[in-house]
Formats: sequence, C-alpha cells, structure tokens
Amino acid sequence: MRILSICFSSSIGILAFTLIANGQNISPGALGYYNDALRFSQTRFGGTARFQGIAGANTALGADATAAFINPAGLGLLRKSEMTFSFAGNTANTSSTFLGENTTAGNFNLNLNHLGLHFSTDKGAEGTIRGNTFAITMTRNNDFQELINYRGTNTRNSIVDYFLDRTDGRVPWSELDDELRNGIFSLEGLAYATYLINPFFRDNTTRNSYESFVPLAPTVQAENIRRSGAQSQWNVAYGINIKDKFYLGAGIGIATLRYAQDKVYTENVINSTTPLPSGQRLPLNRLELTEKNRQNGTGINANIGMIIRPNDFFRIGASLTTPTVYRITDIYEAELAVLYNNYPFTEFRNGQPVIRVLSNERARTDVIESRYTMRTPMRINGGAAFLLGKRGFVSADIEMIDYSTTRFSNPNPDFSFAGDNATISSIYRNALNIRLGAEARLGNYRLRGGYALYQNPMRDNNDNRSRTFITFGGGIRKQDFFLDAALITNFFDSQYRVYRLPQNEPIVNMSSSRIGLVVTAGFSI
Repeated sequence: MRILSICFSSSIGILAFTLIANGQNISPGALGYYNDALRFSQTRFGGTARFQGIAGANTALGADATAAFINPAGLGLLRKSEMTFSFAGNTANTSSTFLGENTTAGNFNLNLNHLGLHFSTDKGAEGTIRGNTFAITMTRNNDFQELINYRGTNTRNSIVDYFLDRTDGRVPWSELDDELRNGIFSLEGLAYATYLINPFFRDNTTRNSYESFVPLAPTVQAENIRRSGAQSQWNVAYGINIKDKFYLGAGIGIATLRYAQDKVYTENVINSTTPLPSGQRLPLNRLELTEKNRQNGTGINANIGMIIRPNDFFRIGASLTTPTVYRITDIYEAELAVLYNNYPFTEFRNGQPVIRVLSNERARTDVIESRYTMRTPMRINGGAAFLLGKRGFVSADIEMIDYSTTRFSNPNPDFSFAGDNATISSIYRNALNIRLGAEARLGNYRLRGGYALYQNPMRDNNDNRSRTFITFGGGIRKQDFFLDAALITNFFDSQYRVYRLPQNEPIVNMSSSRIGLVVTAGFSI
C-alpha cells in the first residue's frame, strides 16, 4: 500500500457524498473534508431505551446510566449498582428523485447500542455526601447505515464534462503523464488513462488544454451508494450527591468512529449500439466508476456537569462536553471501466501518430492512505425536569453546538486543510438542538414519549439539514430488574450533487426515514 501526496483528495472531495447546495461558498483548495466535518459532528442521542424513549431529554433528569454520556452529575441520583445492556434494530429508507425519475432503497441492521456498569453507594439522609456513583458505559451515538439508488436520463451533460472542467486549462499534460508512469491518484488521472479526456494538440501553447471525442449527452446516469459504520463512545464518569440538593459529576470519553462508503456510478450512452447514417456507431457504450472509502478513528473528550434540585418537584441541570479530538486513518481507492465500440483512436507516441482501437479500457488508482486530526465542536447542554411525584415526569433539554468550529490538522503525508477549514467556517453555523420527553408511571409499568428537533447547521437556509425525531417507549420495573423498549423515528430531506459543474449540475433530491427499535435490560448487582 503506497502513501501518497493528498492532492488526490481534490477528486475524492468533489465526487464523494456531497450535500453542499451552494458551491459559491466552497473555498479554493478545499478537498472535501468539510463534508466529514458535519457527518461526524451532527450526532444523535443514544443510550438506554429509557433515555431514547424520551428523545434524550436527560440533562436535568439523571438517574440513568446514560448520564455518564450526557451529564455525569445525573449519576449522583442513582441509588443502587446495576448492569445494563441494549440492542437495537434499525431500518433506513431513502426515496430519491433524479431528472424526473423516482427510486427507493433501504436496508436493516442489528447492533449493540449500549453497555453500562455502575457502582452506587447510598449513604442515607445524613451528612453532606449522601451518595456517589462510578460508571463505565458505551453509547452508540451515530449510525451511518444507508443505501441510496438513483437513475435518470441526462440530456445536458456527462461526468466527462466534469473531468474536462477539472483539467482543461488547469492541469498540465505532464502531471497526468506522471500519474500514468508512477501510479494514478486522481479521478482525472483515471479519465486520462481510459481516453475519456485527451490532450488538445491543436492548442499546445500552454500544454494544459484537453478535449474529448466522447459524445457528452444524452446518457442514462445511475448510482448505487452503500454506507455503513457508526460512532460510539466509552465513558468513565463519577457523580456525587450533596445533601440531595446538588449533584456534581465529571468524566472522560473515548470516542470511536467507523465509516465505509462504496459507490458504483454508471453512464450508459443512449443508442450507443445503433449505427449512425455513416454506418459507424457512437464511440462510447458505457462507463462505470467504482469508489471505496474507509475511515477509522479514535478520539478523546471530557465532560462535566451539575444538577440543582431545589425541591422534590423540580430540577435544573447543565453540562459541557469538550471538543472531541480524533486521529483518523483514511483509505481510498477507485477504478474506472470504459467500454468503447471498437473506436479507432489516434494517439502520439514519441511524437509519432499511432492508431489504437479502443474497446474495454480500465484503470485504477493506487490504494491511498492518509492520517490526520479532526477536532469536533464543544457541546453545551441545559435542561429542566418537572417531577410529578410517583406519576411520572416532564423533561426538556436544549443543546448548543457550533458546527463552524470543526477543524482538521496534522496530515500525514503532508498537505493543506486550509481550504476545508475556511469552508467549514463559511458554510456552517451555531445551532440549537431541542429535546422534549415525558414519562407516565402506572405502578411497575412505564409509558414514554419524546420529540427532538436538531436545528439546521447550514448558514444557507435553502440547504436544510435539520433533523426531526419522534420517540415512543415503555417498560416494566421490578425490585432488581427492569426491561425497557423504545421506538425512534427520524425524518429528513437532503440533496446529493452527482458531480460539480459551473452550471446545470445534476442534483438528486432525497427524502429519508429511519426507524429504530431499542431494547434495554438492567439488573441489580
């Protein structure tokens, strides 16, 4: 596996799963990592089914193992030691509309959603310190499982237009020739190696002009995108109870991320096998671009929190989670297969014309590996809870997160994140996430419901990335055992840019729905 200069990322970033609608705010030199900035920062609530059943509104409530993740002060409200574990099943469905055609796709996955072990000490109603809890938990707080398909007939442009736009007048012939000799590391290099773009010899004054003999439209464009992976966090936290009035807590989080994306993009030229009046056929039949991307990382953060309980009916709480600093390994490779209709093409070798009959042309990049640091935003949570005696509670949270503060740094091999960091500052903004939840108690039984609105993180209001969650749950609680379940629904719309062009960019409009079922079992220890 070769470790190469990351100038290849200009291609990866452009053709990756790109959801930015306003290209005018993309800074020169941006490599596409600004997409990762949002993907890995816009997490969701996770944890026990009780916590998810109330849409994560637990900042002031506490008394749940997930407090180690959201507000460790809530651990101080636990009275006895317990072990908890949660399993989840999730469906992700996407409806895509592209050039008037609609396509649907979906998938399902099972996962271990939460683990918790906490040791609590109840010191009674006397003294200053009336209880404390030490907890170790694992929380899955982001899920990347998704399957997307789209298909449509494009009469305006082709991906070949993108290759020409990226190279013509910008990339010297010598640079792409070097890729052919030393290893391909860009999508433009793949297009050059398979004759989709070629030197424009009649304009050789600068030796950076390109042309294509391929008819650029109409083509049937289609793509299959499969994404998988998750973000999780292990927390080690401690919370104390001071006179049943004040609760304080702090902890350390070890975060992990795994992200995989496999893409197969195809273009089929319409009537490519039908002879023209001259008896010849169109040069190109079809092309297929396959891309594979893998990202794995480990990070660290810390959190502190407090809860004030002025009486038995009301609590207020606040917590702060520091930025998570990840070290990420990124592995990328791509292959381009182009099927020509036995097209005679004249190329120049050592200044002499040579006719080559193009049929099945293939090229692939080297396996390209890079490592870098990503710092996600700080999170500030505030909340209030109203206790209704033994009848239940109502809880509300508000979370502030400034997505524009995500930063990339320390690349290996050395390259510049300046364009991506500037883009992050210009396209993202501070956002508020609102979570509301309630629980009704009917003896040993519990009924729960919740609503969460994750505000749009984009400065451009026309590019809406807000998220809406509606949750339901219930459970049964015995002396030394409890069993909870929660149903989480999430709906959102988004756009996918197939490739970038100065105008008439092909855009896919998508509506997504995700439904998850979480089951948690807990035991006294």
